[in-house]
Amino acid sequence: MKIAHVLSLVLLPLLGTPAIYAQCSPVHVTALEARQHMMELLHITSIRPAFSGSPTGKNPANFDEAKAGPFSQPPDLLRLNDGQPVTTPQMWWNGRRPQIAAVFSQEVLGELAKNTPRFNGKSSALPTR
Repeated sequence: MKIAHVLSLVLLPLLGTPAIYAQCSPVHVTALEARQHMMELLHITSIRPAFSGSPTGKNPANFDEAKAGPFSQPPDLLRLNDGQPVTTPQMWWNGRRPQIAAVFSQEVLGELAKNTPRFNGKSSALPTR
């Protein structure tokens, strides 16, 4: 054990409780009261209701694939965007794989703005040595 840790175990009980803590009594609040207090601190007046697990509930979740729009069916992995089937490994590596990677990059990861400023890894708020 480190000496500081041992000293803290020995000395802290001898010092007693600071006077400021002795004057404070613990506050008991319910989870609902704590939530309401946090919402007031953050100036949140209402929260969007969650989806109901029941299809006949007030705010039912959408489990109907017909309502999912044009993206309800995943794309065919072995067919190029122009409809041509992938028949060789070269067609996969040079044609279809880059197409899938581009869609994933655009739709899942997102794109950076064209004029994104460079970041040099230094903060102007910190003092330099």
